[in-house]
Amino acid sequence: MLAWPAGRVIVVAIGLIIIGVGVAGVVKGLKKSFNEEIDTSSMSPVARKGVARLGQVGYIAKGVAMGVVGGLLSYAALTFHRQKAPGLDGALHAMLAQPLGRFLLTAVALGFVAFGLFAMFESRYRRM
Repeated sequence: MLAWPAGRVIVVAIGLIIIGVGVAGVVKGLKKSFNEEIDTSSMSPVARKGVARLGQVGYIAKGVAMGVVGGLLSYAALTFHRQKAPGLDGALHAMLAQPLGRFLLTAVALGFVAFGLFAMFESRYRRM
């Protein structure tokens, strides 16, 4: 796709859209607007709070991960050199090499676990 006449522009635009989706996920987690999509009335107050926390952490982590992926995609399109393209593995290793890289990758992984658990609750209690 990068070899197309407007390939870089298209890939950067896709990256920016992915960043936008990530920002929307973070906002959804911070505002807890996902609570409108599930019916937790049959849950105990403790379970309701736990599900809300899983959703909040999960949506924020998913949004951060999407933002990182969109940013890396856009950056890769702008600085693309066939001989130097590291791929996703190289990008993750570069992120891990940063001072807080291990923390960020661990936080995102735990956030995905939280989002997965929330998604299981959501599938059971989703408003139809």
